[in-house]
Amino acid sequence: MDASMGLGIVQLVIIFVVMIALYLFPIWKIFGKTGMNPYLSLLVFVPGIGFLICILILAFADWPDVDGQY
Repeated sequence: MDASMGLGIVQLVIIFVVMIALYLFPIWKIFGKTGMNPYLSLLVFVPGIGFLICILILAFADWPDVDGQY
Protein backbone atom coordinates (compact mmCIF):
# COMPACT_ATOMS: atom_id res chain seq x y z
CA MET A 1 0.00 0.00 0.00
CA ASP A 2 1.31 3.43 -0.90
CA ALA A 3 2.25 5.60 2.10
CA SER A 4 0.71 8.70 0.51
CA MET A 5 -2.79 7.21 0.34
CA GLY A 6 -5.26 8.09 3.07
CA LEU A 7 -4.64 9.51 6.50
CA GLY A 8 -2.30 7.85 8.95
CA ILE A 9 -3.00 7.45 12.63
CA VAL A 10 -0.77 10.42 13.49
CA GLN A 11 -2.73 12.73 11.20
CA LEU A 12 -6.03 11.51 12.67
CA VAL A 13 -4.81 12.18 16.21
CA ILE A 14 -3.67 15.67 15.21
CA ILE A 15 -7.07 16.39 13.61
CA PHE A 16 -8.84 15.12 16.75
CA VAL A 17 -6.72 17.30 19.06
CA VAL A 18 -7.33 20.37 16.89
CA MET A 19 -11.07 19.64 16.88
CA ILE A 20 -11.09 19.44 20.67
CA ALA A 21 -9.16 22.69 20.96
CA LEU A 22 -11.38 24.59 18.53
CA TYR A 23 -14.84 23.20 19.34
CA LEU A 24 -15.07 21.20 22.52
CA PHE A 25 -13.01 23.25 24.99
CA PRO A 26 -14.72 26.64 24.45
CA ILE A 27 -18.20 25.15 24.51
CA TRP A 28 -17.27 23.13 27.62
CA LYS A 29 -16.29 26.37 29.39
CA ILE A 30 -19.48 28.17 28.28
CA PHE A 31 -21.72 25.35 29.54
CA GLY A 32 -19.82 25.38 32.84
CA LYS A 33 -20.20 29.14 33.28
CA THR A 34 -23.94 28.97 32.62
CA GLY A 35 -24.36 26.47 35.45
CA MET A 36 -25.21 23.59 33.12
CA ASN A 37 -23.44 20.27 32.95
CA PRO A 38 -20.29 20.76 30.82
CA TYR A 39 -20.71 17.24 29.44
CA LEU A 40 -23.47 18.68 27.23
CA SER A 41 -20.63 20.05 25.10
CA LEU A 42 -19.95 16.49 23.91
CA LEU A 43 -23.02 16.93 21.70
CA VAL A 44 -20.65 18.76 19.34
CA PHE A 45 -19.51 15.35 18.14
CA VAL A 46 -22.99 14.38 16.86
CA PRO A 47 -22.45 14.34 13.10
CA GLY A 48 -24.16 17.09 11.16
CA ILE A 49 -26.24 18.82 13.82
CA GLY A 50 -24.24 18.59 17.06
CA PHE A 51 -22.93 22.14 17.00
CA LEU A 52 -26.40 23.47 16.17
CA ILE A 53 -27.89 21.55 19.12
CA CYS A 54 -25.32 23.09 21.49
CA ILE A 55 -25.99 26.59 20.19
CA LEU A 56 -29.76 26.13 20.54
CA ILE A 57 -29.42 24.82 24.11
CA LEU A 58 -27.33 27.86 25.01
CA ALA A 59 -29.61 30.28 23.17
CA PHE A 60 -32.76 29.25 25.01
CA ALA A 61 -31.27 28.51 28.44
CA ASP A 62 -31.63 30.70 31.51
CA TRP A 63 -28.23 32.24 32.11
CA PRO A 64 -27.16 33.23 35.63
CA ASP A 65 -27.37 36.89 36.57
CA VAL A 66 -24.00 38.53 37.13
CA ASP A 67 -25.25 41.56 39.07
CA GLY A 68 -25.98 43.49 35.89
CA GLN A 69 -22.34 43.52 34.81
CA TYR A 70 -21.42 42.57 31.29
